[in-house]
Amino acid sequence: MLQEEGWKQLKQFCDYSIFIKAEEDMLKERLIERKIKGGLTRRKAEEFYEHSDGRNVQRVLQYSMPADLTLRLSKDLKFCKEETK
Repeated sequence: MLQEEGWKQLKQFCDYSIFIKAEEDMLKERLIERKIKGGLTRRKAEEFYEHSDGRNVQRVLQYSMPADLTLRLSKDLKFCKEETK
C-alpha cells in the first residue's frame, strides 16, 4: 500500500500486510523480458519500461507504507525476511 491518498485508507481493512521487495535492476530486467516474451522488441520493451513500468517500480519502492512483514527477493529467487528497524 502506498503512502498516498486513496491507498493509505485501505490499511484499515488489512489484518496483516506483506511487502515483497526486490532490487530495482532485477525488476527492470524481468519486466523488460516479460514484454519481449509478449512480442515487443527489446527497444520497445525498454521504452515501455521507461515510460510505465519503471515509474511504477520507483513509486512503489519509494512510497510504500511499512508492512507487517517484508520479504526480500534475491537474484536467485529466494525470499528472506527483512528485519525492521
